[in-house]
This record gives sequence, structure tokens and C-alpha cells, in this order.
Amino acid sequence: MKKLAALLLAIMVVFTFAGCDKGTTTVNVTDGISVEECYLAVIHSKSADEMAPYVSVGDANDYYGNVRDFFGNDTYSVKAEKSGHYNGYEVYYITVQSNSDKSKTASNFELFEKKGDNYYLVLDADTISEINQNCVCPTCAGTGGVTTGQNTCGICGGTGTQYIPNAYYDAGTGMWMGNYISCSGCGGSGHIGGGISTPCGTCAGRRYVFEK
Repeated sequence: MKKLAALLLAIMVVFTFAGCDKGTTTVNVTDGISVEECYLAVIHSKSADEMAPYVSVGDANDYYGNVRDFFGNDTYSVKAEKSGHYNGYEVYYITVQSNSDKSKTASNFELFEKKGDNYYLVLDADTISEINQNCVCPTCAGTGGVTTGQNTCGICGGTGTQYIPNAYYDAGTGMWMGNYISCSGCGGSGHIGGGISTPCGTCAGRRYVFEK
């Protein structure tokens, strides 16, 4: 389902990769599959069938095409940092770096399920949709940054909106009706003047916060 792939990519902080040499990934299943090994196997898979053994929930066929389009044929290294849990699944912050160009990286949250000594990628569209609604950082509202040094707009008082009492004429009631519009003074931001943007201290710039 394209909906699933869109939801998964919606929580990614992305810098575009360029395709280079093809590579293969070997996973030693006798010692268990770590999160890093699981994700490496997923992004280096050459087919949906090759990816399927590393997915515990969801359809690899739906996800494979988007993985190929996004990661191309380059080879990567993966670093995983546990960020908490959600709906029974473990959440990891994944950082992927191109082996051919160390300046090309991508970071995103992914869901994993542990079975025995092995971790498996979870492609649960409903859960990912819930994360986008319930786990957005309350401090930065999901922007990943906090801007300081700005002044509150004197026109809207920081609300970002203005009330226009006679905004439009309602032919049904024969009356002029009021309506809220974006503030003309601040463009809807609620603040004016320059400011300094810094990574959000609550989510460390990652836009989402999960239960530990």
C-alpha cells in the first residue's frame, strides 16, 4: 500500500542519496539479528522476497519499491539508538550513512519487534499513523527546533490570527458574517523580528518523543 510507505517516510529527516556501486549484506542469524543488522538487510535487499524475512508485521511487497527508490544501489552503514516504545513495539532512531559519501546521511524513527534473539522491522500503517498524531514533540510542535529572541506580534497578540467582523456576506441569513484570517502583521506566526533557532531540548531535534 502506498499509504504505508508515505506514512513511514513522513517521519524521516531526509538528505537525498546518490546511487553508486551495488553491495550485499550478510547477516549471521546464528548469533541473532540486531536492529542494525535487520535494517541493513532491509535497505540492501534486492527484492521483496529477500526483504520479507526481516519484516514481522506488514507487507514487504508494499515497502520494497519505496526502499529501492529512496536508497538506490549504494551501500550504507547503520547506527541505531533506542528511543522508547509504542504500542508494544520498540522504537529506534536510525541513522544511515552512505559508504561512498560520508556527508550523505538520513535519520528516521523505525519500529521493531524482538522475537527471541532477533529483531524484525514493523511496517504497521495504523501504528505509524498514531505516532504522527500522538508522539509529536509538544515543545517544538514537531519542528525539531525552538526559536528564541522574537517579539510577540502586537496585532494578534501572538495568536497568529485576526478576527474580521464583516468578512463575507451570507445570502442565506442576509447578514454579514465574521471570520478569522491569518494575521497580516506576522503572517500567521504570532511573532515578529529575527530570532535564533536551536535544536529542541525535549526531542533533541528529532521531532518525536516516545515513552521510555
